[in-house]
Amino acid sequence: MNRRALLKGLAVSPFIAYNETGSTKSPFGSMHVAVIGSGAFGCWTALNLVEQGVQVTLIDPWGPGNSRSSSGGESRLIRSVYGANPIYTQWVQRSFELWLKLQKQAGQRIYFPTGLLWMFSGDDELMQESLPVVEKAGYRIDTLPMNHAEKQFPHINFSDVKSVYYEHSAGYLLSRVACQIIEDRVCKLGGRVIREAALPIHQLSGGLDKITLADGASLYADHFVFACGPWLGQLLPDLLQPIIIPTRQDVLFFGLPEHSEYTQSMPSWVNIGDRIFYGMANPENRGFKVADHSAGDVINPTTVDRTVDIASLKRASEFLSHRFPDLDGAPLVESRVCQYENSPDTHLVIDQYPDADNAWVVGGGSGQGFKISPAVGEYVCSRILERVDHEPLFGISRFL
Repeated sequence: MNRRALLKGLAVSPFIAYNETGSTKSPFGSMHVAVIGSGAFGCWTALNLVEQGVQVTLIDPWGPGNSRSSSGGESRLIRSVYGANPIYTQWVQRSFELWLKLQKQAGQRIYFPTGLLWMFSGDDELMQESLPVVEKAGYRIDTLPMNHAEKQFPHINFSDVKSVYYEHSAGYLLSRVACQIIEDRVCKLGGRVIREAALPIHQLSGGLDKITLADGASLYADHFVFACGPWLGQLLPDLLQPIIIPTRQDVLFFGLPEHSEYTQSMPSWVNIGDRIFYGMANPENRGFKVADHSAGDVINPTTVDRTVDIASLKRASEFLSHRFPDLDGAPLVESRVCQYENSPDTHLVIDQYPDADNAWVVGGGSGQGFKISPAVGEYVCSRILERVDHEPLFGISRFL
């Protein structure tokens, strides 16, 4: 049987999706869902579906955690501070549970509980709005008097910092490794993976019965989940090109001194001032990570040259020298050009495509999606299986 015939046959010849005990019984065993994109959103959606016995095909041309993807790179922060709306903190809470469950299943460390130091050079409204929500969820955040902060973290220059907070349960996740683990698990449970790109879809209305792949093959399914991050605007241009905007985000790693105490004593950190910088001491022994949360230039994630911008490097180096004086003059040892896939209001976009209720859009991570991707995948699965109601905050209609 040729590959094209095989793909078409998936719609009419259900393959078996096994659960952990080997049982093949599932009320959803005849449902086939195609998930386009094997980043964090796509992989977690696929995993949740296949665990329910749904037939799943996961499609991505370059694979999980690849260097073009929003889920690429080695590390991502996980924290509970999201402002006054409780849904994100609740999803962090659920995601923590699922990350730890995955870590146990994989027998491989994914989560590193470093704690997180929040430094505000100006208004700390974000923290003030977040504290009641975070405390209600059971997370501990300490307000640090400046003299205590200076004593506890002597490597940091707090001269222009107005307020400091320490979030105990925060830390970082291994992003690329996690995506690879999840996709492997999807396959272990009976899911299928296709290393191919999907072609753009125009004038989508009245439902979707198939997508066309770059090699000309057709893939049929009952539902289609478009979780392809910065490519959403390219794949569904009529709707999403003006809504999902991919921007370049330079990530820099600076060399640490020999026998550096930073790896033992330095928590992960966020610095909110004229710009928002964040980082961590030495993830995966890469060096001292510094990243700028401010949105960069709009890019094409497929064709952009991923050489770090000189102006970006200069800003990061100047910030590093000021905030962490012991690292003044530290050499750049590694760099990456990642990207955000931003929505206009920075909230997630998780909804059915207008006039095509079996096509699902999952994106708009806006730099905050990876950490809550387990909860996102669980929610998308539950929506497809009609177990939960639509969350208006994530609806596409707010942009139409």
